[in-house]
Amino acid sequence: MALLASSWRFNRLVIMVPAASILLCATTLSQTPRKKQQEREVRKSARQVSEVTVNAVVLDVVVTDKKGRIVKDLTTDELEVYEDGVRQKTKSLRHVEDQAEPQTSPKPTRSSPSAPPVLETRHPSLNLITLVFDRISLYGRKMARESGMRYVQELRPNDVVSVMVIDRTLRVLCPYTKDPKRLQAAIELATAGTSQQFARVSSEVQEAMEKAGVPMLGAEAGAAAAGRETGGPSVGRSGAFAEAKAEAAVVDMLRHASIGEETIQGHTTVDGLKTIVRGLRELPGRKAVVFFAERIALPLQVLHRLQDLVSIANRQNVSFYCMDTKGFEEQVQLGNMSGELERLSEISKRQIQKRGGEGVTREEVCLAENVNNVLTMSDQNSLAQLAEGTGGLLVTNANDLLPGLQKVSEDLHSHYELTYTPSNQVYNGDFRKVEIRLKRPDLIVRSREGYYALPGNELAESPYEIPLYEALRAPDPVSALSFRTASLVFPTAGARSDVLLYLEASMANFAFERQNNEFSSKIDLMLAVKNSAGRIIEKFSQEFPISGPAVRQAETQTRNFVFYRTANLAPGKYAVEAVIRDSKSQKTAIKRAVLLVPDRSGSKLHVSSVVVVKRLNESVPDVELRRNPLTLGDRMVIPNLKQPLRMPDWKNLAFYFLVRGDPKEKVIADVVLSKSGQPFGHLENQELPAPDERGESRYLATVPISSFEPGTYEVEVIAKQGESTAGNRTSFEVK
Repeated sequence: MALLASSWRFNRLVIMVPAASILLCATTLSQTPRKKQQEREVRKSARQVSEVTVNAVVLDVVVTDKKGRIVKDLTTDELEVYEDGVRQKTKSLRHVEDQAEPQTSPKPTRSSPSAPPVLETRHPSLNLITLVFDRISLYGRKMARESGMRYVQELRPNDVVSVMVIDRTLRVLCPYTKDPKRLQAAIELATAGTSQQFARVSSEVQEAMEKAGVPMLGAEAGAAAAGRETGGPSVGRSGAFAEAKAEAAVVDMLRHASIGEETIQGHTTVDGLKTIVRGLRELPGRKAVVFFAERIALPLQVLHRLQDLVSIANRQNVSFYCMDTKGFEEQVQLGNMSGELERLSEISKRQIQKRGGEGVTREEVCLAENVNNVLTMSDQNSLAQLAEGTGGLLVTNANDLLPGLQKVSEDLHSHYELTYTPSNQVYNGDFRKVEIRLKRPDLIVRSREGYYALPGNELAESPYEIPLYEALRAPDPVSALSFRTASLVFPTAGARSDVLLYLEASMANFAFERQNNEFSSKIDLMLAVKNSAGRIIEKFSQEFPISGPAVRQAETQTRNFVFYRTANLAPGKYAVEAVIRDSKSQKTAIKRAVLLVPDRSGSKLHVSSVVVVKRLNESVPDVELRRNPLTLGDRMVIPNLKQPLRMPDWKNLAFYFLVRGDPKEKVIADVVLSKSGQPFGHLENQELPAPDERGESRYLATVPISSFEPGTYEVEVIAKQGESTAGNRTSFEVK
């Protein structure tokens, strides 16, 4: 980090001020009495719109004969749907088939006198196909590249395709398009590129779409309307409308793909796939994710994350077609499995031969669990569960994946859409098994296998979210845990702002359990942004199982748990709600605050929130991380969330902010300190580092805390560029 010689006018004290090549600013929410009244009003309106409503279930059903040919002439009396073994009353059934021209009048097919006709519907809505490449071997990359290249040359008129990779996080290499050449270039990169190339191209895609003014789906449309049917039926929309929604879906995915480096546990593959599914939630019709992978290597203790992914995909009408890129490598797989089992067998022998009083290793403690993990992860169970559970297909044991890819198009272009309202209206989070039975013999049916019965259907995605929603809906919630939050606002290129939602809690507040020389704990949390009508328009939630050797428990409990995500919001007033739950003790805590996102349309110069810095952490060099507003060069700013600064514990006080302006013109900044309204220190006419290509300057200033006396202070940043002036401020306390 470069040093810039600058002077604070500060009770006749001259101080050196280090500066960085990038600038950033942050603000926290304070709660004045007027804001508390606003919060009560928002909470009241939120309760009025968050009541559980009756949900309908929509199933996409593919029916083939034994030779794999699509069957198109079923009637309602030939098909029955069962939920947990109980037959359900079919609300509607229609055959969906895309044709070159839309047909306005439905064509009835044969039916019994007592059953309504099946309608053959022809509509021009787009079929969204997402090609996702996981981290696969060189052989698998070659096979995926060859089949993918041929597949995009055979697209039908209503197909739009996107190409993505899952690396350290989700990367979008090509947004939804019908252009085979763009898709082939992206497939080539996905199967031959490096992590750095993935990050650079994905960042370029996001910046291009932002400059084009593509909004986020969640921010513009909000959550789905109350009572929206599970899965979302196909809706005839114009091609232009659907393509615009598809572009917004890509922006949504990119915004939510960034995962904080401080999170305690993450499973990149499943989290990346969840991000894709959530991004597609507002799009009508059926969506397919084609997943090129060798396996989803999840140990037994976290397999529930895959089950959650299946449930979310089913609720959003997304089918997974898993392409196993191992080809005919079964002998290699069995050899690896045999070698690992032999190693574990040796550990078992040593354990049996030990004498009393000898120490026990962690591998010995987890021996049975590790054996189960090898048996589970050595085959295609996870890929099969994902495909079959969502009504898709697993293509495996093949060196040519093109026939499997062609099945994706067949399923999307000709299938049945069945709707029913569950007879069981108790939404308690239990998994409900759905079964389709056909009366006509010798036919094969594929559909999703079930779903989690969750309340608030348009919002809840996993069972762990149920107590979090219940806590938010409680008229008088009890906060039994201590944690801190902040909402930091950063200007973007357009009228909207990035709002960094930040949460921090001491691990000492949570319950820990011990078993077999291991400790465990579990934290569930949710951050929600509500608009003025009380509707959730952004939601970030996650469950964090925490475990380790018992000897590390005390050290773990001295650490802080940190979670943050970024919401892209239009100017206006919002309510931010944070809820955190200790799953072991079942204690819950809630914080609410009013968030004001400024209207920046009248100025070209903008200052972010001003952040009081707690510390600087080392950061992983990555193009994508540059977009994180708390990244400063190769460091990451950890904010102080309104905690008093105790003089014996701090040597320097640091402020961090970001200025956005004209990238061709220099920016001058004044930083003013005051105590109880009286000027205390002043750093004036500082030329900030040159703005980057995005027009951003990020800046860090430090002050020796020994110059302060106990009390409440305020720091104000005033930026000037040409005739434009902008500013922001925050307060802090010194003890």
